[in-house]
Amino acid sequence: MAGRRPWMLAAAVMVTAVAGLFVWRLMSDSLAGDAQPFHPLRGNFYTVWNTDRDLVDIEIVGSTEVTPQSRKLDPERVLRFRLERAYVSSLLTKEPGFEIVGFNFDIDTRLPESLLLAVWTKGPSHRDIPGLPILSQSERLQRSLFIIFHSNISPDSLENKSRTIAQCRGQQLESGLFENNSAGGKPCALPKYRPGLRRYIAPFDADLSLIITCWEEPSPGIDCELQFPFRGFGTELRFNHAQLPKWRAMVDGAIDFLKSKEYR
Repeated sequence: MAGRRPWMLAAAVMVTAVAGLFVWRLMSDSLAGDAQPFHPLRGNFYTVWNTDRDLVDIEIVGSTEVTPQSRKLDPERVLRFRLERAYVSSLLTKEPGFEIVGFNFDIDTRLPESLLLAVWTKGPSHRDIPGLPILSQSERLQRSLFIIFHSNISPDSLENKSRTIAQCRGQQLESGLFENNSAGGKPCALPKYRPGLRRYIAPFDADLSLIITCWEEPSPGIDCELQFPFRGFGTELRFNHAQLPKWRAMVDGAIDFLKSKEYR
């Protein structure tokens, strides 16, 4: 019996940690249904260190342009989210119709990426959070998803690009992606102002193909990006190249996350 005690103690600690993490995720996923009045957060900030778990409301109103002189609001395109402030990595909201909002989270736990950063870092910013793994910086970034909304970007731009890149499909890869065939014509040429990029064509559905752009030289950071449609917006998704073969799972995970945080 004495020989079993260390194993039993370790098991109890593991069960407690997993249970705590489950409750945390359950609470996090249910917060969007809170009945408090909706008050959208306004202001400007960018941070990856925010671990504040207080609820904030985020509103994104569709518009036609970024510049105030020619901007027109599109009231049919409105997104509302209620989520923990720790998920909000960037916010630029001058007025309705001029919003740039960024969320980021960990793929595996669906918790704010800033929390994993807090348990990894040393010094005053370090936090002990039961149930969260201590990952290296490269491991943490490989598990991170960044979602960015621009109020003026609609799915129309994605559909237009999809039609023009139909001729750019090159060799098909195991992941279902197609390499970009630069010989397919002008739409297939990579932008000269961003050298060192590699582009892929991603069939999203029968009518829409997405463009995935990654740095040609893989890095340990966030080095791939695409745009996908969500509720009337062309939504940007950024991730590490290690997740490129799982690009569809990354998009589906981002959509599930956004749906779970919508204000209802």
